[in-house]
Amino acid sequence: MSRNGLPDIAFRLLRWFCPDHLHEEIEGDLIQKYDKDVKLFGVSKAKRRFIWNTIGFFRPSILCRNKFKFELNNGHMLQSYFRIAYRHLLKNKVFSLLNIAGLAV
Repeated sequence: MSRNGLPDIAFRLLRWFCPDHLHEEIEGDLIQKYDKDVKLFGVSKAKRRFIWNTIGFFRPSILCRNKFKFELNNGHMLQSYFRIAYRHLLKNKVFSLLNIAGLAV
């Protein structure tokens, strides 16, 4: 037990899971919520709610943001579309000419 009698395991778990730049803010928010819960529900129920609130921060979006970082590049997709369109034009010359003429009219 540490910090106003709160379970230390919750703080260690939070420290392991959260990014460094968010850890202090989330911990402060959890302690504030705990203080409000003590006034509303009492100490024992507030401790249980504190653990559940800590577990509530374990979302897949946070996990993916911390562990897997990738960037989407739409340039390759656009290049692929043009390549397919060019191959289609070469393969079906008459049909493509009719379509282009119809669109131009």
